[in-house]
Amino acid sequence: MLEEKTTKKQNFLAGAAVLSLATMIVKVIGMFFKIPLNRLIGEANYGYFTTAYDIYTVLLMISTTGLPVAMSRMISEARALNNGKQVRQIYRVSLMAFLSIGIIGSALMLIIPKQLANMMENPNAMWSIFALGPAVLFVCYISA
Repeated sequence: MLEEKTTKKQNFLAGAAVLSLATMIVKVIGMFFKIPLNRLIGEANYGYFTTAYDIYTVLLMISTTGLPVAMSRMISEARALNNGKQVRQIYRVSLMAFLSIGIIGSALMLIIPKQLANMMENPNAMWSIFALGPAVLFVCYISA
């Protein structure tokens, strides 16, 4: 019993360490991406990109924060019980939820980019918002 708790604790800590390392790597990659981008396209254009990216990030957080974790946990439990039918049902419902969020988010960015840019107090960022619109749908689909 004690060995099982120790193993679970070690697995949890190893998983947390891997996620922390992955987050740090993503931040470093982001730094090497954003600094040259700023120099390449100039400060004004980088401002448009940042405005669009802020909107994209909000929609991305909605679609990738809690839902994938909950979905993976439910699927793990169903697999542990050898319930393939339930696994398929969870995946199907999750996919529909993710696609709904993705379609709504993408539609907002594709249909009303001018209003979103005005809300962000950067009206010239309209085309950047429009360009990032489809990415929300794809990321939501991949998250499922």
